[in-house]
Amino acid sequence: DIDYMDAEKDFTIDPINYRGLKEYFDQLNNDGMRTIVILDPGTIDDQRYYAPTIEGIQEDVFIKWEDGQLMKGACWPGEVFFPDFLTNRTQAWWIRWIKNFQRANLTFDGLWIDMNEPALFDTNDEKPWNSLETGSNHTLKCPFNRFDDHPYRTKAAFGYDGGLSKPSRLSDRTLCMSAQQGEIDIRTGKPKYRHYDVHNLYGWSQTKPTLDAMQQVTGKRSLVLPRSTFVGSGQWSGHWLGDNG
Repeated sequence: DIDYMDAEKDFTIDPINYRGLKEYFDQLNNDGMRTIVILDPGTIDDQRYYAPTIEGIQEDVFIKWEDGQLMKGACWPGEVFFPDFLTNRTQAWWIRWIKNFQRANLTFDGLWIDMNEPALFDTNDEKPWNSLETGSNHTLKCPFNRFDDHPYRTKAAFGYDGGLSKPSRLSDRTLCMSAQQGEIDIRTGKPKYRHYDVHNLYGWSQTKPTLDAMQQVTGKRSLVLPRSTFVGSGQWSGHWLGDNG
């Protein structure tokens, strides 16, 4: 699980509590055992020192607001951006970082993908539940509109109502439905999709490039185990059912 990471950031290893993990994995592989580690899609907003985010911004891989600004929410490491796997450039960025991490840090054989519904902490609330741990009170706050506040509310929204004083919204615990995704439409000059239209495809869109990365770096069939899948995902991955044991 994410315990092996340094401050719960992808592509890192806790240098104190997991010191020697690379050598341990090498030993396991030499003994014929296979290993799987976890990654989350949320990428910390550290634009000074964290290379995946720095390169991701340079390569334009993250989901944006309609005005072109990066959409930022809260998750395990704190304030995070979410990659838009519906673009080729994002897939290439993700594949490169998986391969570099596997070659330089851990010789893992498969990947377990969490939080790819996508799941955020406490969207539309005042602060995230882990604010004391991360030191940030930031949460994503979605404007009221016909996408986040559809007139025909599904159980995904009303099932979490906190009473009449706090009706739940489609964007609670996830990205704003008005977020922009996909390649640029040459007719409009804007991304092709709103998150409202492709929300259920987020995990699906992350799965194929994850498998591609693992097959390229291991030269084997490998294994990808995401929490969020969609019709057709089975050709690339299994599916895990979340923390419901």
